[in-house]
Amino acid sequence: MQAKAFAVGRLTPDDDASANIKDVLRAYATWCRSGSVKQLPAAAMASALDSLFGVEKDGKDYMVLGVSLRAIEDQSGKPIGALH
Repeated sequence: MQAKAFAVGRLTPDDDASANIKDVLRAYATWCRSGSVKQLPAAAMASALDSLFGVEKDGKDYMVLGVSLRAIEDQSGKPIGALH
């Protein structure tokens, strides 16, 4: 549920895009801190992202498929403390 709330707030669906999972996890950590949400372990969040969108290896990196990170100023979703 927390992964879905984060995705609504910080990711934009885009069939032609993919986002480096390291960047997504950094954005997730910031999202958690900004709303005092208890952060899931990176492996748990990566697994949730894989379930929601799919994650594939691309060279040395792992990419979250079909999404792009929203710029902070475009962020519409705020963390909800009850979702942790």
